[in-house]
Amino acid sequence: GDTGVYILYTYARLCSLESKVEQYTGRKVSDILESKKNKLVIDRSRPREWEMVSLLLRYADTIEKTSDTLSPHILCSYVYELCVGVSKFLPVHRILVSVEGQETKSLNPDHGEDWVCLLHAVRLTLKELAPLLGMGLLERI
Repeated sequence: GDTGVYILYTYARLCSLESKVEQYTGRKVSDILESKKNKLVIDRSRPREWEMVSLLLRYADTIEKTSDTLSPHILCSYVYELCVGVSKFLPVHRILVSVEGQETKSLNPDHGEDWVCLLHAVRLTLKELAPLLGMGLLERI
């Protein structure tokens, strides 16, 4: 039903977020990823953040279980859970924040780079799994 559209929307939303990060910061997401290599900070005390990481850590097990049981609904459920996780994460953790006295935004100074990396991993996961479900993805809706 609605899950296909929800997956498309979530993927496009993540693409849009990355585009806005690049637009406002003048930095490419790939440069942010490179700068955070071996320095990524994930905080278990932030439930939505830890939920996203936990979902990503289930990736290999989900692929294996789907393959072993020949049950594609397992993969469908996993992709849907990732999308729900993104929808819960974004309202709580502001990646881009307003700069006081200016009409521009910048990365959240506390954890913005870490969150960009986390959401980039989710976007890549969706991009990799969508073809297994017979889906094409859109970067813009």
